[in-house]
Amino acid sequence: MPNPITSELNLEIAKLNDTNLSYQIFDLLGRPLKSSTISEEKTIINIEDLPNAMYHLHVYLNNQSLIKSFKIIKN
Repeated sequence: MPNPITSELNLEIAKLNDTNLSYQIFDLLGRPLKSSTISEEKTIINIEDLPNAMYHLHVYLNNQSLIKSFKIIKN
């Protein structure tokens, strides 16, 4: 995942065995901005509509267990 990002975020999950994965993007105040399920090893997340800023990307298992967290910068 290259950082900083301008329009698309490429999320890659190797050996996708769990079909109940999802992601959520939050602003720095903790407000959720985008979310979706992850059904493929490579997921493209369009962030063109978000203003230039820093965000948090969380990946969840079963919509509740946080398994990975990233800081992303959009410019």
